[in-house]
Amino acid sequence: MKCYLDYKAGNPNMFSLPSRIKQIFDTNLMKILNTRSNSGEALILFRPGAWNPSLFNFDSILSAALISLEMAALSPESQKCGLIMISDMESFGWKQLKHFTPFQAKKLANIMEKIIPLRVNAITIFNQSKFAELAWTVIKPFLSEHLRSRVTFHGADYKHLEGFVQDYKSLPDSLGGQGGQLDCSDFYLNLANNESLFKSFGYS
Repeated sequence: MKCYLDYKAGNPNMFSLPSRIKQIFDTNLMKILNTRSNSGEALILFRPGAWNPSLFNFDSILSAALISLEMAALSPESQKCGLIMISDMESFGWKQLKHFTPFQAKKLANIMEKIIPLRVNAITIFNQSKFAELAWTVIKPFLSEHLRSRVTFHGADYKHLEGFVQDYKSLPDSLGGQGGQLDCSDFYLNLANNESLFKSFGYS
């Protein structure tokens, strides 16, 4: 937690209020899912292929991730059980990869290793293409062996999700569920309704 507070104090530009980063959620790029793992972990779903670099930069995505994870950390169950990251790499291509530089990869790795206010128990990656595999080679050198060991690639094998997600059918179609396309509007509304709370946490 000390690393998180120190990072927040030293990087205030990374802690944006929901109203300032609504565009990220409008693209349905990430959300804390309404279901949990069978062990009680919070689940955050990322869709890097939804990122349009001409609309917003990589730091904006990190800002959205930080406030999303802070929202998840408000739950005592998440504090106790930790977090699983699910990355759906569908549509991730050169348009995104060329903006994922080693500098950005190091920044992301630092946040995952030291800054996230929840314990990361697993990172599961689906629908990866050769571009996603190249992105992995960019970030891998910056990750500890401990975190690397928690990363697994599953392609289009969604049975892994069915085995550990409580309400598997609520997942988006792209992950084998029956929830249609990912819609982040409900999650963003939850963030927006807590804007004053985040302001009290130092977001601006």
